[in-house]
Amino acid sequence: MRITNKDIRVDLYAKPSLAMSEDLQAIYEHFNKRLFEFRLPNCMITLKPYKGSGGYFSIGSYDRRDGKKSDEITINPLLYCADNPKDFLAIFVHQMVHIDQHHFGNPGRGVYHNREFAEKMLEIGLQPSKTGEEGGRETGDTIHQIVIAGGVFEKAADELDIRSQLLTWRNISFDLGKAKNSSKSGKHANYVCPSCGLLAQSRHGVRIACVDDGELMLARV
Repeated sequence: MRITNKDIRVDLYAKPSLAMSEDLQAIYEHFNKRLFEFRLPNCMITLKPYKGSGGYFSIGSYDRRDGKKSDEITINPLLYCADNPKDFLAIFVHQMVHIDQHHFGNPGRGVYHNREFAEKMLEIGLQPSKTGEEGGRETGDTIHQIVIAGGVFEKAADELDIRSQLLTWRNISFDLGKAKNSSKSGKHANYVCPSCGLLAQSRHGVRIACVDDGELMLARV
């Protein structure tokens, strides 16, 4: 079937970037109120498809012209599924726990998820697991999360779903399997320090650290 210009409907008043920003902010404020007593500072929320993790947290990675800094949480948009958004929302809240611990607790070194982090996750209804399965170790550099049935997070997520404050737009340009393989298409991989945003390039699969911050750098697509 041949597609002509007449078949394409363009909403001239749609503002996808604004809609996405408003959706992400609404999600942040909802969970900030329900899970964190509205004490978390606002931050920059970005979306980035990349290999190795559903998201990451960076300290003070943005600054304004007047010198004010903002932390950043980044989520992989390819993990969002409108039919079952809870996994995406759980990754989102995982990063919010990092913000809570950074401002009000004692984070582990580098990207290590320590016992304090694990306890906060459990408190809000997410089971930390190194393997992503029940019974997995609750602490470590890489930690996944399992939604606890009937827990505080699940109830808060259900409230958000009822109010339809989810993503108006979703990324359908390529699937997660392609995103995972895309980082191997070149000879090198890009890495970023989660604290200062320092960028580096090296071969795939290496462990590389930022000397200034003592942070394990994260691979990015």
